[in-house]
Amino acid sequence: MARRHQCHPRQRRHVQRQRVVAVHRVTGPAQPDEVLQDHPSTLAQGSDNRRRQPLRPARLCSAPCPPRAPPPTKTPPPPVTPAPAAPNGTTARPSPTAPRPRRAGSRATPRRRDSELTPDQCVIKGREFYVHGLIEIPVRDTGETFSWGVWVSLSEPNFARAHDLWEDPAREQEPPYFGWLVTELPVYPESTLLLKTHVRTQAVGLRPLIELEPTDHPLAVEQREGITAERVRAFADQLLGG
Repeated sequence: MARRHQCHPRQRRHVQRQRVVAVHRVTGPAQPDEVLQDHPSTLAQGSDNRRRQPLRPARLCSAPCPPRAPPPTKTPPPPVTPAPAAPNGTTARPSPTAPRPRRAGSRATPRRRDSELTPDQCVIKGREFYVHGLIEIPVRDTGETFSWGVWVSLSEPNFARAHDLWEDPAREQEPPYFGWLVTELPVYPESTLLLKTHVRTQAVGLRPLIELEPTDHPLAVEQREGITAERVRAFADQLLGG
């Protein structure tokens, strides 16, 4: 009969069962004081009674992310300023080479090199030249004078001449300059644009007088024959919406 081989108990191999380590689930950002905890195993233990070394706590650190740099600030573009309105709605932009204002208190508004606009003179692109004058109409029943402020187009030589004499007391001796009326007066049934006129220079500081050529246009007729105070009130009602 075969003998069963028996080993001495001391010669038995010791088998160490694996331990189970439970880890808590992190539901939010880890904090510096959060650690993995070692939980005892629930498996049956063998005959190995040797002291087990506890797990070394593992520290979880969560460093905050560096703050994001703010977006660069965009500098808004400078506002666009519209050019001033010239006679008859034309846009005028002044130029240092154009005539400078000569009347005390008048100021040029610079917009472009070849154009200029002042209360008394206007140059557009170095090709169109205007002066601001008055059409005077006598009021028969009051002895007063009613005036329309209008713009008149001059030739370049006449405009240059008027400009050169703008502050000269002798300018009253100048002959009248021919010009075209370029202001529309809506109180008349017929257009007032491009009526023929003569520009008469007055004393320094006064705007020139605009005389219309004798035609049958209502404006020319009223300048020759005069109007009544009632007609003046009608102008005010029509223009001011009264």
